[in-house]
Amino acid sequence: MNMKRRDFTGTVLAGVAAAMSPAIAQESKAGDRIDTHQHLWDLDLLSPAWLKRGEAPLGLRYWEEEYAQAIGKTPFKAVFMEIDMGWQKADLEADVILKLCRGGRSRTRAAILGGDPARAEFGDFLEKVGRDPRVRGFRRVLHSDETPKGYGLGATFLKHVRRVGELGKTFDLCMRPTELGDAVQMARECPDTRFIVDHCGNGDAKAFAQKLRPSWKKPAHGASEWSRQMEALSKMPNVYCKISGVIEPFPVGEWDTADIAPVVNFCLDAFGADRVVFGSNWPVCLLGGPLTAWVGSLEEILSARSVDFRNALWSGNARRIYRLPSDF
Repeated sequence: MNMKRRDFTGTVLAGVAAAMSPAIAQESKAGDRIDTHQHLWDLDLLSPAWLKRGEAPLGLRYWEEEYAQAIGKTPFKAVFMEIDMGWQKADLEADVILKLCRGGRSRTRAAILGGDPARAEFGDFLEKVGRDPRVRGFRRVLHSDETPKGYGLGATFLKHVRRVGELGKTFDLCMRPTELGDAVQMARECPDTRFIVDHCGNGDAKAFAQKLRPSWKKPAHGASEWSRQMEALSKMPNVYCKISGVIEPFPVGEWDTADIAPVVNFCLDAFGADRVVFGSNWPVCLLGGPLTAWVGSLEEILSARSVDFRNALWSGNARRIYRLPSDF
């Protein structure tokens, strides 16, 4: 992809020079990179119902070898992110992925597992796998047809998410950008659970464009609506933001760094240097372009930030927030 380079540094807000705490600086290592949102599927092992086998770009095999090719020379270590297998196959996903993590040879060294906290069965599943040191958290996708607005606010759901926090694990939030108010309420109801808002709250960067390109679909929300809700989330001390998922709403190759910078910079400024982590969302990111294009554009955006800020986002914050094993 031929990425256009624009001078967008003037859009960076006053939070650029935010000071790093000693603890964050200590956990951040120059050159160290952790991908907190790596999807893997071998359709003979893990085949979620939403994937159409053989249909490009996603209905293909995306396993360790493919990930290594996608990241090129960048030395990423990875946290597996559940792939919406459905609660009936949560045990299968856990068995396959945790075996991979324990093998000691994979870049994938920890996992965020899937499951449905709204179901009574989740309690038993949580107790069975929740004490495994390779399990760092859980997620239930909240933007499917099966999860209407308010799904995550049910009594059983909240009870199980509180238990996630008691076990020292995290809960990732992947939800419709117009329903982020539910996330604020969840964080308030579960103050001892750490929440990570995936994909910059699923903000559509096209909402910030002064003019839509002919090939772009209309954004599903307005810039001010999303900004207000993300600002509210950033005020919750137990909520963190994952810088990921921002190129996927665009047609492949029909975006550049300046198009995604407003969303990324808003999140970096709202949540601050110690509450943001990086996620590739590979291979789903292929809907918008190759992983190297996403990483390259993020590096350009981050060039206006301090070295400590960059190191914290690329690795230090992930170690602390997800409480990653020592071999990370």
